[in-house]
Amino acid sequence: LDTKSINALPEYMKLIMHALLDLYNKIEEKAKERPYVTHYLKQEFKKLPRAYLAEAKWFDEGYVPTLEEHLDVFMVTIGSGYWLALTLAGMGDAKQEAFEWAHNVPKIVEASIFISKCLDEISCDEVPPTLNHYLC
Repeated sequence: LDTKSINALPEYMKLIMHALLDLYNKIEEKAKERPYVTHYLKQEFKKLPRAYLAEAKWFDEGYVPTLEEHLDVFMVTIGSGYWLALTLAGMGDAKQEAFEWAHNVPKIVEASIFISKCLDEISCDEVPPTLNHYLC
């Protein structure tokens, strides 16, 4: 793994990145016969900061995303893709096809995330403008 760019990060991020790299190195060591495991974990993890950045930009700009935009980003920020990939990695015998299936966000995962999001928003006092517009 390339660690050269870590030096450009702020100190608090260096700690996190070193911990993540250590985690991925340990996973790679345990999954020598399954090199695709860390590939999918890294791909899913890369989606998280991009989605967080999208949410931050919306907030800073006062932008109210469409329901579809909001849900697309939420599908990532909830972390389900990453946790699903971690779960498959921990199973030990999951094949590459299972990781590919999870990476493509199957409808059952998408539906459970949507239901979870709706229930969470309905139970909160403060509903984000996007969902408030569509749910209320």
